[in-house]
Amino acid sequence: MRCQWRLLQTFLSALYNLAAHPEYLKLLREEIDSVVHQNGWTKTAIDEMHMIDSFLKESHRFGGSNTCEFFCSQGSFLIAPSGHAAESNA
Repeated sequence: MRCQWRLLQTFLSALYNLAAHPEYLKLLREEIDSVVHQNGWTKTAIDEMHMIDSFLKESHRFGGSNTCEFFCSQGSFLIAPSGHAAESNA
């Protein structure tokens, strides 16, 4: 369970950073397109996605455990950096 929690934290940190810094989307997408075109969706291709790896590591390092607290605050399911909230149906 702890491993799944860390994976969620990393994913949410990266998602937040992509929303906060959309200028990185083009670079990351270009890397994915290039590597997948050369190698397909293989482990080798994933190992060659160095920008994605760095982005995920830095997102987790800067976001850490605070990301989940940011996203899941005050009864809302999701709060975007712009302040818009998506309410949970629970």
